[in-house]
Amino acid sequence: MRKINKPIKFFGLSSGQFAVFMLVVALIIIFSIFKQLHPVFIIGIVSGILGLSGMLFGTLKKEHKAGNPDYLTGISVRSATPRQIRDKKQIFKFILQRSK
Repeated sequence: MRKINKPIKFFGLSSGQFAVFMLVVALIIIFSIFKQLHPVFIIGIVSGILGLSGMLFGTLKKEHKAGNPDYLTGISVRSATPRQIRDKKQIFKFILQRSK
C-alpha cells in the first residue's frame, strides 16, 4: 500500500518543481529564439542547459533510487537545523534536576 501512495517524482523532483524547471528552460529557449541570436549561441545555450541538468539530476536520481525520494527536502531541513543548541537560561539543567 505504501508504494501506491508514493508521490510521482521526475528525476528526483516533485511534479511542481519539475514543471517550474521545464518552464524556465522553455522561456530561455523562446527568449533566445525571439532575440534572433545566432544559431550557434542557441545550440550552446540548449547544450549548456542539458549538460547542467544532467549533472544535477544525476545526484537526484541516484538518491531517489537509493530510497531517499525527499533528498531536496532533507537538504533544506539540514541547512535550517542549528549545529549546536545553547542552553542560555539553563532550562535543560533545570529539567534534569527536577527529574532526579
